[in-house]
Amino acid sequence: LAEALEVGERRLAQMERKDSDIRDLRSDVEDLQGEVDDLRSTYDTEIRADLEAAVALELDRACAEAIDDLDKSITQIVDFNTDWRPITSKAEMVALVEECSSAERSNATSAPETTPTPTTEAAPQPTPTPTAQTAPQPTSAPEQGITVSQRNAIRSAESYLSFTNFSRQGLIEQLSSEYGEGFPIEDATFAVNSLTVDWNAQAVGSAEAYLEFSAFSCQDLIDQLSSEYGEEFTQAQAQYAANQVGLC
Repeated sequence: LAEALEVGERRLAQMERKDSDIRDLRSDVEDLQGEVDDLRSTYDTEIRADLEAAVALELDRACAEAIDDLDKSITQIVDFNTDWRPITSKAEMVALVEECSSAERSNATSAPETTPTPTTEAAPQPTPTPTAQTAPQPTSAPEQGITVSQRNAIRSAESYLSFTNFSRQGLIEQLSSEYGEGFPIEDATFAVNSLTVDWNAQAVGSAEAYLEFSAFSCQDLIDQLSSEYGEEFTQAQAQYAANQVGLC
């Protein structure tokens, strides 16, 4: 009985030591979690400040360009970075640039006109022999049946394709997404369908871009290019691209 009691006391002591170790570990974990939370908060604050500064610089630049180039679409002028999505959107930035540029235009149009300096009247010239007048050159008729929104969607689509690669479906979603251009889905589809685009070439460009920063097998690249969570090319376009870059 005494031996059994001694064994029980030793086991109890061991359990108490383990319980103490567990409490110490839990305390260490809580301290580490607190440090991680502090670091995350500091990081988020710094990142947000950097994003806000970058957005402010782009708004200043875009506003100045919108005032200087009245013929250019503001949607094309605003160079939206997808990293800015946590704090703003392309549509919001376009609205801000429209506001600042319209105010400047109003100020420009309200400026008083200068009085022209009178000039000395020239002596009458001899009447020239009448000649046949040249008929005025015809001007191109305005595009029929295209709304302003559709025209701007076409310009945005052309702008996107000028600097990166898209599938047909990916471009429609970029134009219509609330995180992209925010055009109505009908206008985005109209704009993409109105363009002549070699989607196979776009798929090859996307494939080459992926291979610049990561390694893919033939099937992995095809899946990435054709996935609804990837580039959304058709299966045939993805297969063509993988063949062209030499993976398949």
